[in-house]
Amino acid sequence: MKILFVCTGNTCRSAMAEGMLKKMLLEKNLTGIEVSSRGLAASPRFQVPYTVKELMLEENIDISKHQAQKLTEKDAGEADLILVMETWQGVDIIQQFPQAENKTFLLKKYVS
Repeated sequence: MKILFVCTGNTCRSAMAEGMLKKMLLEKNLTGIEVSSRGLAASPRFQVPYTVKELMLEENIDISKHQAQKLTEKDAGEADLILVMETWQGVDIIQQFPQAENKTFLLKKYVS
């Protein structure tokens, strides 16, 4: 299974969610789940803010090497589940990639 978190710049929310889920899967010794993150307006020159890196390190999660990546059609097609941080992001993904409609969900609604 491939889980993809998506936000705007892929430097804060989606990167943090990716790191947290990877840690949880490792702690529970769960395999067969691939986790990644992307941004709708991401650029490789975008950096994870220092405060975000520090916050994640407090949870023993190192995202200092994270590189922001823009969502592509290939990413959307290969993901089994796409979790977005805001409603408009899901709408945008579905408009760009209609094949992602049945697998794109707002994170807070998906987990509640």
